[in-house]
Parts: sequence; C-alpha cells; structure tokens
Amino acid sequence: MIYAAGFPSRSEATKAEYAFKKQTKAKKIAFLKQAGIEFPIKKTQVCIVDLSQAENEKEG
Repeated sequence: MIYAAGFPSRSEATKAEYAFKKQTKAKKIAFLKQAGIEFPIKKTQVCIVDLSQAENEKEG
C-alpha cells in the first residue's frame, strides 16, 4: 500500500475508491505524485495517509 485516505463512512470510501479505479493510469499517477508519492515506486516507499476527509466530517 502506498496511499490511504480516511472517510467518514464506508459508503463514501467505497465511492471514492470506485471513482479512483475508473481513472486512467496517467491520472492515477498524477494524483499520487501530487500526494507525495515518488515514482518509480521503491520497496521502501512510505505509505501516505490522508485523513482530511474524515477530519472534515468530524468538524462539520
């Protein structure tokens, strides 16, 4: 795993995963690069965890 994101509900997480999987490979790579993932991916790559979606729901 190289990237994970938190969501307020399982339903929202599933929708986000489905939308991401529908993207082209180029768009996926661009998204991951923007999130701080370096390419080519190394075996020592640290997993990036984005909890902003889950935290925004708690604040709202």
